[in-house]
Amino acid sequence: MRRIVEGAGLDWAEGRRCLDDPAWREEAERNREELFDLGLWGVPSFRVGSVAVWGQDRLWVVEDEYRRLVRAASRQRA
Repeated sequence: MRRIVEGAGLDWAEGRRCLDDPAWREEAERNREELFDLGLWGVPSFRVGSVAVWGQDRLWVVEDEYRRLVRAASRQRA
């Protein structure tokens, strides 16, 4: 774990303190539950608006939804 933390350019002492704090486990569990609620199970998973997909080969779906949302927002402002 130390190698990973330091390899990311982070301070190991601070990383160690964070790992010792159980709060990250609660946040990770909430994220896992939300992922499952969306019908997804792992990474990479993406959600934009009401669209959720798994896999980088589905980025076109995310892009289409983002564009749809931008168009809808533009129409509302007009």
